[in-house]
Amino acid sequence: ATGAAAGVTGPAIAVLALAPLALAEPLAGLVAALQRRGALADARARLDAVLTAPVPADPADPLPAPAPVRDLATTGLSAGWPGRPDVLRGLTTEARADGGWLVVRGPSGVGKSTYLAVLMAALRPRAGAYTLGGAPADRLTGDDVRSRMAWLPQEAHVFASTIRANLAVAAPRGTLAGPDGGARMHAALTAAGLGGLLASLPEGLDTPVGAGGTALSGGERRRLAAARALLADRDVVLLDEPTAHLDPPTAAALVRDLRAALTGRVVVCVTHDDDVERPGDTVVRLGASTVVGAA
Repeated sequence: ATGAAAGVTGPAIAVLALAPLALAEPLAGLVAALQRRGALADARARLDAVLTAPVPADPADPLPAPAPVRDLATTGLSAGWPGRPDVLRGLTTEARADGGWLVVRGPSGVGKSTYLAVLMAALRPRAGAYTLGGAPADRLTGDDVRSRMAWLPQEAHVFASTIRANLAVAAPRGTLAGPDGGARMHAALTAAGLGGLLASLPEGLDTPVGAGGTALSGGERRRLAAARALLADRDVVLLDEPTAHLDPPTAAALVRDLRAALTGRVVVCVTHDDDVERPGDTVVRLGASTVVGAA
């Protein structure tokens, strides 16, 4: 009656009445988008940091890359990011394929990520020495250093695709195609503790995992990333907080499987987890004073 008195026709009144229902779905999407603004801003900040970071210069007359790599070591290493003071000072470490893991401990901000960046030649040290397979790393190109390493980051990305596609990025395009590639993927998943899951999936390697791996649990996503690192088949494996955000039983099982799968390789593990260390490991605790010893 009010609408009619205002000169609004019946069809217009119906449209006005139904408009809130019609807007419910797009507005719900808007709410979800607003909730993700923080994550988007964080992702953009991290991308900007990578895109604007200076690229370390390669040596003018590089040495050939060592092969195979059975050890790496730093002596009196000092390093820091451009424009900032050294966060690592006088650090001496060693990791060997015929020994335990090199486990690097310490609170946030003491240089654990900086240390990994130096090992991958994403950052060149300001003082001291870093050798890879006996070769001075400052005489190797960054690509040659990284070609000997597999990196399992703390937040390894899982693509909105299949298990097969997520594993295929571990090697050059086409390398893991065909039956042999499928067999290698099966072996890597089994070594990473996902053999049982794979056997239970009707579509096997062609099972979609959802955006960000939402079809998998947190432990399964971490194991999928570990399988990808294994498929890279490198002499050196760098583990960045491999048990972060996992419950203790899942974390313990993952570490057990990783230790079995990485036997005979040089392994450097950065972690906050007290339960990662094992007898025979070399443990480096970064902080006000650096302590190196056997676990």
